[in-house]
Amino acid sequence: MAIITRAKNIYRPTFYPPFMKSVCMLSIHGYFDAVPVLGRTDTGGQIVYVLELARHLAKRDVKVDIYTRWFEGKEKIEIVGPRVRIIRIPCGGPSFIPKELLFPYLGEFTDNMEVYIRNEKLSYDVFHSHYWDAGFVANELAERYHTGFIHTSHSLGILKKKQMPDTVENEERFFFTRRISSEKEIFDAAMSIIVSTPTEKEDYVRDYDISGDKLKIIPPGVDTTRFAPGDKEKSLILIGMPKKRIIFSLSRIDSRKGLDLLIRAAGRVMEHVEDIVLVIGGGSKDMGEDEKEVLTGLKGIAGDMGILDKVLFTGYLPDDIVPAYYSAAEMFIVPSRYEPFGLTILESMSVGTPVIATKFGGPSHIITHGTDGFLVDPEDEKEFASLVQTLLNDMSIHEKISAEGIKTIMEKYSWDTVADTYILSMMRSSTNES
Repeated sequence: MAIITRAKNIYRPTFYPPFMKSVCMLSIHGYFDAVPVLGRTDTGGQIVYVLELARHLAKRDVKVDIYTRWFEGKEKIEIVGPRVRIIRIPCGGPSFIPKELLFPYLGEFTDNMEVYIRNEKLSYDVFHSHYWDAGFVANELAERYHTGFIHTSHSLGILKKKQMPDTVENEERFFFTRRISSEKEIFDAAMSIIVSTPTEKEDYVRDYDISGDKLKIIPPGVDTTRFAPGDKEKSLILIGMPKKRIIFSLSRIDSRKGLDLLIRAAGRVMEHVEDIVLVIGGGSKDMGEDEKEVLTGLKGIAGDMGILDKVLFTGYLPDDIVPAYYSAAEMFIVPSRYEPFGLTILESMSVGTPVIATKFGGPSHIITHGTDGFLVDPEDEKEFASLVQTLLNDMSIHEKISAEGIKTIMEKYSWDTVADTYILSMMRSSTNES
């Protein structure tokens, strides 16, 4: 029998069933497909996370339905694999709507989702929402069904607001006031909140006044079958860069990603090492004006340093070619001024390519400096360049970092490990509350 507590004038259980058999995932915005085209608007790491978690829960005999928004004539139900399907719920009309503009239609989504669940006579042991728009819906459904929900934010409104100028234009574009207010309500109502790192946990406690006991640290995982050690020479040929020594970075074209700092450090290295190419991958398929402006600035920095011919901006990289870029590279670099977590770090380590990452944020909880990777202040150009040269010039260190990186992934970050941790965390929650 569940222990019941009073919340918002309705009763909700305070713990999860000890044996999960069915999970309702909510990830509303973006192009959520069984094989997503990453890089499209609002379509990125969150969708990969939800799909991979769902697939690996299904391997443990858990049925997972993923609810997202229907638009552009997509199939209402798409089978992802055994025991996993995507269910698309209409709201706001037949066209794509950016996530910042979805809020007025979330009530409609909630009503239509409730009707679908009722008509199909479905029941779920756990509701798990992803991002604040889905959290809004999960909170409403939890009230109607007198149940509870767990939540994963993937990003936080307060942190995003802090990283931008406090202007009327940004408020009108991102609706920070409304988002942050909704996030606080979601976090207060959720039975548990899943965070990736201790740093992220501290962000919730500090900025949202959330009890630390409610926050469960479960890192994202990496697909170790897809991101596996490969043949460097074959990978170089596959990406069209035979006989090159590559420094690789992959991210959005965004000023917060520190790509300007990477170019400056690489330029310093290129003064001493001639046979290297800096490859900067990523960017939207259809670049907006903000991205184009940042890209122009980056090319300007490389041109001023006289290394533009040694810096390759690939633009959007199809998902299926990304593992080859990791395998072809001498190292992978995450130079962000702040990085909440860093899925690309896991991918590169899984392939066996050493990583140098910013020490600010999540990477410091993934990498043990000098053991399975390196952490750096990307603003420290001299130290940054020195670490790059170390990995280029000392193969014994390179090989050690590579081997330890693979070991770390297999022990902590494979999706099998993450799925087991997820289920165990839910079971512990029920035991602690009963």
